[in-house]
Amino acid sequence: MKDVRNFMKKAAALLLALMLVFTCEGISVRAAETGSSDPSKYNYNTYTYTVTDYSTVIKGSKSEIEVDCYFMGLKLPGKTKAVKKINKALNNIAAEIFDPEQILSYGEEFGEELVEDYCKHIYDMISSWVVYNDGKNISVVFKRDWYAGGVENLYYDGYTFNLKTGKRADITKITGLSLKEIKNRLIAMIPAEEALDENFTDLKAMKASDFNFYLKNGNICVVTFPPYSVCGGGYFREYEIKY
Repeated sequence: MKDVRNFMKKAAALLLALMLVFTCEGISVRAAETGSSDPSKYNYNTYTYTVTDYSTVIKGSKSEIEVDCYFMGLKLPGKTKAVKKINKALNNIAAEIFDPEQILSYGEEFGEELVEDYCKHIYDMISSWVVYNDGKNISVVFKRDWYAGGVENLYYDGYTFNLKTGKRADITKITGLSLKEIKNRLIAMIPAEEALDENFTDLKAMKASDFNFYLKNGNICVVTFPPYSVCGGGYFREYEIKY
């Protein structure tokens, strides 16, 4: 099974490399279908993808643990200050969320115990790709699927950058809405019983720079929240704001 997964990952990387050969579009071109949320529709050939893979099988004294642990990151082409700034930001985001030592340490611990089948395959799998590029702003999504024998946590975070400055885009400037209006719309969409839970994020205290979001066609801003932030459960939440 591990050999099959390794083959699939290598095949995917090879496919991306081959696609890169056949085009040389610039970053200012609409390289991603504006607003598409379907990875199969993205124009991959404009970007460089790199896979960092720590996947392994840990043979402990009591159990054999299969660990899938990899990160598929992207790099925008170009040498402008803005592009360099965006690529640096993407690297920083990756460094913050990708923690192979954690999942591998769980594998080592489980290997020394007689564990149930649900603990014999654990993973921390992260990928990133462009979902929006209109020549002015570009949105990148980071998806993380994490599991270590308990609740599976699924993250889906959006990050939007200004292609002229390289800075993170301001949600109020993108939408033209006040911060108060944005918060009111979000609170209205979140189930009341969960929004009032003191353990969850206090939306009223958030600054504009605290919001992660990506853009979609039709003047839609999709605000993303990680698991356990505004609602319970181990999976992300996202809410669309029309502007």
